[in-house]
Amino acid sequence: MNGSRAAALATVAAAVLWGTTGTAAAFAPTLGPILIGAVARGGGGILQAVVNAGALRRERRALHDRLSVTALGALCVVIYPLAFYTSMHVGGVALGTVVSLASAPLASAVIERVADARPISRRWAASCALGVAGCALLCVSRSAGTGGNVVAGVLPGLAAGAAYAGYSWAMRRLMAHDISRDAAAGAVLGGGGVVLAAGAVAGGASLAAAPPSSWAVLAYLAVVPMFGGYVLFSRGLAGIDATTATTLTLLEPAWRRCWRSRCSARTSPRRGGPGWPCSWSRRWSWSARAAVPGRRGTTDRPVTTDHYAPQLRTTAACRIRSTTDRRAAPR
Repeated sequence: MNGSRAAALATVAAAVLWGTTGTAAAFAPTLGPILIGAVARGGGGILQAVVNAGALRRERRALHDRLSVTALGALCVVIYPLAFYTSMHVGGVALGTVVSLASAPLASAVIERVADARPISRRWAASCALGVAGCALLCVSRSAGTGGNVVAGVLPGLAAGAAYAGYSWAMRRLMAHDISRDAAAGAVLGGGGVVLAAGAVAGGASLAAAPPSSWAVLAYLAVVPMFGGYVLFSRGLAGIDATTATTLTLLEPAWRRCWRSRCSARTSPRRGGPGWPCSWSRRWSWSARAAVPGRRGTTDRPVTTDHYAPQLRTTAACRIRSTTDRRAAPR
């Protein structure tokens, strides 16, 4: 019981890290979403293979015996970011996110039913029916509002959900056949990461012209959500099944919304106020950009307090008015 609880907590922690990807990617506007997804997922996968190289060498025979499962998982790793970001680009962020993530537990249950003969309970069927109904309502509302790209956005979203369920099941299947968690993650995520990274380097001409801030964003996405998040996710898969893991990661959109709302809050950068970490991170980012030589545009101007001039004027006016009122008040 304690092992299952620890696995569930690790999966939720992975969803929390994944929820920061959207906000972080917004700081690299010069790069396309598909390119960001390919580079981040590819870099994270390569890190998995490098860190787990010892486990891969020790268990290469067992992985070779399960080559079909490993190859299927790596293929799903390649498909997922391409389908996910295509769905968001064509059908909208809300539609792509909901369809991709909400369809993953259903696809995982079907895969485990067909491949592992795992029974599906009535409660699970009812919950999946509610999820399908919610996706259908979202699609209908989107079709009524925009009416053009709903089907084109839903189809890659379903493919992304199936791919997410596919590589989750592949890692869990390898672990169930006495392959260590490190070797399973290194083989599946590393194999897909090599393909994604090679494709991003070959087709991403904008990477060479990307500013240093965009490279910092890519480094963060590759190391923290894509590497650290999948370390936690693999720990979760070692203790719970793929269907439960993909269901728990449905917390990702909620955390993504929470993180974005905190970063968009315009409050004073004082500790304890809502949004204070993002206020200070923005100022540090602006200072770093101003210090980078050769950047054009707003960073070539000297750093001034023009941004705070309205607030300073308002504060000064209030102080003068308060002083005048005190002097005019009868003693």
